[in-house]
Formats: sequence, C-alpha cells, structure tokens
Amino acid sequence: MSAICMHTNLDAARGGVNDALAVAAGISRNGEPADMLAEDGRLPSGEAFAYGRFGFLEKPLPLSAYLAHLKTTLETNGLRFYDAGKDVFKVAAVSGSGGGDLCHALDKGCDTFVTADIKYDVFLEAKESGMNLIDGDHFCTENVVTAPLTEKLRKAFSGVDVTISKRHRQTVEFF
Repeated sequence: MSAICMHTNLDAARGGVNDALAVAAGISRNGEPADMLAEDGRLPSGEAFAYGRFGFLEKPLPLSAYLAHLKTTLETNGLRFYDAGKDVFKVAAVSGSGGGDLCHALDKGCDTFVTADIKYDVFLEAKESGMNLIDGDHFCTENVVTAPLTEKLRKAFSGVDVTISKRHRQTVEFF
C-alpha cells in the first residue's frame, strides 16, 4: 500500500484544493479559473502562490439558492452562515480554516466569503462589514480536491489502483 500525504502545498497549488473549491463554489473570472485572493508567497521560481481564490458566479443568486448549491457541491450535511441581506455574486473562498482571510475578501469587494472553522469574532466582523459568510466545514471545503486529484493520478499512473477512502468523511454532524 502506498500513500501520498499533501496538505498545505496542495492547498496553494494551481489545480489544488482552493482551485477545486472555487469550481465547487461556482466562481470564475470571465470563464477562466478564479483569481488569487491575496499573494501568500512566492516559489523559488518567482511564481506567486495563494491559499484563497475569488471570482464571480454566472449570475447573482439569492443566498438561500447559493447555500443549497454549496450544500450539494461540498457534499456537506450542514452549513453555518451569516446572511447580510445581499445576493451572492462576487465570492471569495479559502479551504479549511480561512477565517483570517475575511479581510482579503473585503479588500476585493466580495459580497460573500466561503471557508470553514469560523469563530464567533469573524461572524461578527462579517456582520459589521455587511458580507455574507458561509462555513462549509473544514473537511468538506478540502475534500473537493479528491476526485480531480484521483483522476490526475489515474492518468499519470495507469497501472496503479488509485482509490478514495470510503471511511474518511465529514466529522461534524448537525441535529
């Protein structure tokens, strides 16, 4: 049995977790992949990398419709959210514990921020700033990369059996 364990590097990589989350969140930039939310650093090659993405939906949606979309695409059993009374159109997304990046979403003029592990103070900041805030669960905002990664690995290593664990799943339950 072989295992590949990647975390932070896969979060920031092009084609990685945050790009998969942007696809699941339905955001793009004029049909192209979503933009980096903020430059978090540079590789030795000089290429910038970032953990978050932002972009636009095809058309504005009421928050309730967007929540239904996210619940399906993230395959979550529940979402926590703050409704700022705005439609969803310009969205920022950060996989995992991205509450500290709310400031970048505000700087980009986003109306909605999708991440996970949101603490109370971040919900209050979103409320004070008038931004929709959605906590999609840590596991669910990161697990979106498993299907595209599995396909890439299957193509690259056709003789290797690549499978996704059926036991590893969302830990949080909602009553």
